[in-house]
Amino acid sequence: MKTALQHLGVKSQWNGTNHTWEFTLPEWMPTDTSDIKVGTGADGIYFNNKLVKRVNSISAVDPSSKETTVFMPIWYIQQLLNDITVGYNAGEDWDGSTHTWDMEPFNNITESTPSDIVYLV
Repeated sequence: MKTALQHLGVKSQWNGTNHTWEFTLPEWMPTDTSDIKVGTGADGIYFNNKLVKRVNSISAVDPSSKETTVFMPIWYIQQLLNDITVGYNAGEDWDGSTHTWDMEPFNNITESTPSDIVYLV
């Protein structure tokens, strides 16, 4: 996920101690999260140091890396990425059968290729 977001100009960092996922968005990227309620989950998602969503996550072994990692509900991530106007129609690009998520931005706003796919388990 982190690599795919970097191709879109978004930096992200997971803090396992505080259970926060922090996104640093480019200044030119409009952000409107007014339609999303913060919620009450244990983990916080932040855009430019502003709490935008709380979700509950689980820790499990990633089948690819064999390392323990954190998994969050994809629905919330889709909504948040739509709200930072990356503009990739997340709901239509998630394939629940193959567990792939194609993140191609509108208007060629960054250098991105169709191979920038996120695999979720």
